[in-house]
Amino acid sequence: MLQHATGITLLVILQATALGQVAEHWERSLDGQRSKAVEVLPNGHSLIAGETTHLGAGGRNLFLRRYDVQGLLLWEVVYDGPLSQHEYFTDLAVAANGQTYVCGYNTGQGGPQLVLLAADPGGSILWVVERPLLMPNFFRPHIAVDDASAVTVNGDLSGESWIGRFAADGTLLWEDTLNVFAGMQSGASDIAVAPDGTSFLAGHAFGWPPEYFLAAYDSAGSHLWTRINSGSIGSLFPPAYAAADEFGNGFLVGNSESTCGVYEFLAEKFRPDGTTVWNTIFPGNSCSNTTMIDLAVAAGGDLILAGHGPDYPATSSIDLITMRIGGRTGQISWIRRFAGTGDNVDLCHGLALDDAGNIYITGNTNEVSVARDITTMAYDGDGGLLWSATRTENLIAPALGVGSSGGVVVATDSLLVRYHAQIGAGTCAANANSTGFPAAIEAYGSEALLVGDLRLVASPVPDAMGLFFHGPSQTQLPFGNGFLCVTGGIVRLGPPAVASQGLALRDVDTGGLAASSTHFQYWFRDTNGGGAFHSTSDAVSILLQ
Repeated sequence: MLQHATGITLLVILQATALGQVAEHWERSLDGQRSKAVEVLPNGHSLIAGETTHLGAGGRNLFLRRYDVQGLLLWEVVYDGPLSQHEYFTDLAVAANGQTYVCGYNTGQGGPQLVLLAADPGGSILWVVERPLLMPNFFRPHIAVDDASAVTVNGDLSGESWIGRFAADGTLLWEDTLNVFAGMQSGASDIAVAPDGTSFLAGHAFGWPPEYFLAAYDSAGSHLWTRINSGSIGSLFPPAYAAADEFGNGFLVGNSESTCGVYEFLAEKFRPDGTTVWNTIFPGNSCSNTTMIDLAVAAGGDLILAGHGPDYPATSSIDLITMRIGGRTGQISWIRRFAGTGDNVDLCHGLALDDAGNIYITGNTNEVSVARDITTMAYDGDGGLLWSATRTENLIAPALGVGSSGGVVVATDSLLVRYHAQIGAGTCAANANSTGFPAAIEAYGSEALLVGDLRLVASPVPDAMGLFFHGPSQTQLPFGNGFLCVTGGIVRLGPPAVASQGLALRDVDTGGLAASSTHFQYWFRDTNGGGAFHSTSDAVSILLQ
């Protein structure tokens, strides 16, 4: 049973609290829905998917929501399967044609079933596939899309690994079962698809000791090869993860057993013909008990891993861990740890990359208030920390999504938060106003006009009327008690702003702007400042694209 809500609802007034080099764009209540995945589209819209017990005829159901760049709820879809059984979410993916795929399983009669549904950009369900599959722990279905917008799914069928590919219209193109370990039950736990359509199926034996495998299939569904990893000294801990790079290479990633009997990262790279390129282990047979949680492949083929573990033997506290492994060599390029101020247990939950190669991590940290604060951070490609932001709510298991042109969305079981990073370069100068300090203008969001999330913030300024404006050229001429920093055909951004608590902000409609270098400034009344009784901020220059 499908329920489709099309009403548009603005839930919470926008917030504009600056957090260093990042700003909280907005937050939204999720009304008790349990969010498990986030995708941010090129136009800045956010797709949130997960499970709900508040919507549908009863039990646990799947839901999918779409928000615009300003946090407006555009639509919501709830899937309540037949016989009112429970549905459980496992994965979310967006195809090149704009279709959204939601994957999960239900507790149907006679055993669990795969649930795969496709929705169009307007929130209409295009098709739903349900079919029997076994769902033991660690063999939950996941999905990957190819350039033709087909979706490939992994699973377990009668104790063997299963893979299937569905066309964009829901037609089953091909499927296969794979008995990797003779006489031992096995299953697939992850799937990845290379640009040429090759599928990489990762899984493990469901017995003792467990072993990993990675299998490759061509775009037509022909099985190419299977490779097995038995670990360096013994057991491998499920699940196994798959990844693919732009060159058609495949990766097998997971957690292997160290000499101390605890977790360590394991990653192996294979060429398209199945030849092993390298095999890397971190931290290298120590007692650190590091756990890999998420992975991504950067442009150029480097592997990015995220997880958590102690910096043993220096400390026993659990930290967030991010590392970059060179795609050509398998050598670790850098490792970054993030320890909450509580110096206790910090747990990683998600990893994402943007088109500029920046790396984003989210997780629960022991920060300021409770042991389950939510911290999100960004690193550049070389491991430099760009920013971090912490929410002090006692919330768990955040999901993370990042837009190709910026915009970071974090979702939990009750809260949705969007951050956007500071952009532009400061120019010109400002004199001190009646607050005792010069006013500075900052810009947050994306330089991409398509996204349209540009926000200007000026502070500290008097709590009075002011006006943001922009122009194509720079200058520095005395003006009021400050300087005019913008010239060449000034455009005022109406309506006037009224500052509150020393801060003025404006969300800019980028539809009227051109792709060019544009300079922004803020003018304001300053009746307590004497002189001309008005002044200006400095300026910020942004290369709009």
